[in-house]
Amino acid sequence: MSGSNLAETLRRFRAAHRSEQLQVGDVRWELLSGGAGPECLLILTGASGIGELGFPHLMALKSRYRVLLPSYPPVRSMAELADGLHALLGAVGVERAHVLGGSFGGLVAQCLARRHPRRVASLILSHTGLPRRRRARGIRLALGIVPWIPTPVLRWAMHREALRLLPPEHPDFAFWRAYFRDIFGRLAKRDILARYRCILDLDAHYSFVPAAAVDWSGPVLILQSDDDPLVSAADRAGLAALYPRAEVTTFHGTGHASALVAPEAYRRALTAFLEHFPIAG
Repeated sequence: MSGSNLAETLRRFRAAHRSEQLQVGDVRWELLSGGAGPECLLILTGASGIGELGFPHLMALKSRYRVLLPSYPPVRSMAELADGLHALLGAVGVERAHVLGGSFGGLVAQCLARRHPRRVASLILSHTGLPRRRRARGIRLALGIVPWIPTPVLRWAMHREALRLLPPEHPDFAFWRAYFRDIFGRLAKRDILARYRCILDLDAHYSFVPAAAVDWSGPVLILQSDDDPLVSAADRAGLAALYPRAEVTTFHGTGHASALVAPEAYRRALTAFLEHFPIAG
């Protein structure tokens, strides 16, 4: 899909899909959704927490699936995120869903499957890893600094880091540069701090055991790249060991952004898995 096609896809997406504000307990969630298929695909985005980032998936898959794109509220723990998603699915009438989690969203997805196993029909873990105790110290240091950094500077830094995941020569680079500038401009400092706090909570307090050892043991697809700068070879090996029966698709040379760099191959792997493991009626 070329940059011009992406711009048109985004225009059509925004024209057809308006976000809902849903009160779940004491927390207000923002949700984008589309499609009317018999099965539901819940897409959990990365650390930006902005659900709209999943718009290409929704537009490509809504003829076959009901696709949900939640934005993360500024909560302080992974348990609050997972419990909120569980309640959100119930509020919109979804008993069980396929769950695609990318990067930070893959960590949230794993927490959701462990805390609320009956909600998760399958897990698609994309370019993600596991809790890391060694990372907690750096996150604590960041939490001491970030409150003092002006919000425009934080937004600029996130925009810059996102662009580093795409090669400048990629045909869609100009589109994503403009789009990231737009969506990261929406983030408030409390949103950024909330994501740091959730990662710290994960690293400090969680240690995942194999899915077979907990109540959830459904099908898993691992999507990864052989040159991901954010998910090391050790991280990838650890994830594969945690889910030894998982299907694994490895992209070559696509870094941390295979869904953007190689969208057609990425969605072929995703849809083949979803079709192979339909949600039982």
